[in-house]
Amino acid sequence: MDGAAAAGLVGRTCGRPGAGAPDFTAVMVGDDGAGTLVIRVETPNFEELSRGVLVNIGLDTDQNPATGRQDRNRKGIEYLIVAEGRDGEASLARWDGAAWDWLDSPVQFRWSFGFTVALDLADIGSPRGFNFWVGAWANYDWDSDNNDRLPGDQAGRGAATWTYQVGTAAAPPLSFPLDTGDFIIEYVQSDNPHTRGLIDWVKESGRLDRLVRVLNSTYVLPEDIHVYVQEIGEPNAFYSPGYRAIVMAPELLDMILGLFNREYRWDNPDDASNHALQAVEWIFLHEAGHALIDVLDIPITGLEEDAADQFATMTMLRLDRPWPAYSGAILFRALAQNRGGPGATDYWDEHALHEQRDTNILCWLYGYDPFEFVFIPTRFPDATDRIERCGAEYQQVKSSWQTLLAPHAKWDHPRRLVPWREGLTRWGSQAT
Repeated sequence: MDGAAAAGLVGRTCGRPGAGAPDFTAVMVGDDGAGTLVIRVETPNFEELSRGVLVNIGLDTDQNPATGRQDRNRKGIEYLIVAEGRDGEASLARWDGAAWDWLDSPVQFRWSFGFTVALDLADIGSPRGFNFWVGAWANYDWDSDNNDRLPGDQAGRGAATWTYQVGTAAAPPLSFPLDTGDFIIEYVQSDNPHTRGLIDWVKESGRLDRLVRVLNSTYVLPEDIHVYVQEIGEPNAFYSPGYRAIVMAPELLDMILGLFNREYRWDNPDDASNHALQAVEWIFLHEAGHALIDVLDIPITGLEEDAADQFATMTMLRLDRPWPAYSGAILFRALAQNRGGPGATDYWDEHALHEQRDTNILCWLYGYDPFEFVFIPTRFPDATDRIERCGAEYQQVKSSWQTLLAPHAKWDHPRRLVPWREGLTRWGSQAT
């Protein structure tokens, strides 16, 4: 890279094309005037971030090389942004005088023939300006002490530190929306001891909290969506577009558990409780599907209730957790058995019939894993024609949701969505 610093396009590099590590051809920096900093580095030889690639951006936010982390070639770094191909995410650390303190502050990160990071200037101390350095490596293995690293380009290394003064350049254009929202769950306690026990049961299970973390680590949201586990006087769950809120009534869990105990025989008494909690997980994702369709303006054809059923089931299958979807299916079967035959109003309801929702989910489960759910064809001997098509139907539904959600995923490439935190799997990695 040449040594002259400038705002906006700060430099170009001859780099090491073909060396097997990212080759920088341009580095751009700017802010939007409202507190968001954006740094864009072009790497035409790297289409996407792959495992073993490591990117560092060092920020000298007091513009004093005598303070901050003192490395041989990078002096005075107060903040460090690290992105690497192991999990496809970026993290922010602050030098505390002795070690890096990893912060919870969000760093939004995408890679597409280069990488773009966006973060709040307030998270790095609201500097008026800063010096910075960018570096990349390949063949990096966090789990090994012996790394045969291939050095990529170094922008602003050593004496050639790049400088940016806040407000002197517009932010480089973003190819992705900023993530300014989250699912936020709240357990609202009740004066009723029985209801309070149900709320505590859901909370202590941690099941909804885990799903909230999965959704927040997967999707870019323009605003918060609140989730209230709250007594409402009836067994229900719903999404309110006006309040951008999901309500999960503990009375629903009570109703499901009672229904399961009446309609089914269980080898183990705990089985009914486990299936009831799993059904609540599926119902929550159904309501989350409504919420995402609303706030992300996702186009659908057909009934939104059918689309939300698909979202809930595909999300569980993507997590390699088919059994909560199965619990949702047997809930609809139990509701159908408890109701008797459908009445005239049932045919006009925006929801499909209980029997249809049951068999739709079972079809997708069989298409997902015909070995795990080998019993389904035996249970429905008259449904041979559809069951034979369940594999293709599952693939079609999965692919459709992939396409619809890809622009809103926290990952840049439409063919590869979020590498999951907490060891969760990606779309497309399931048995079919």
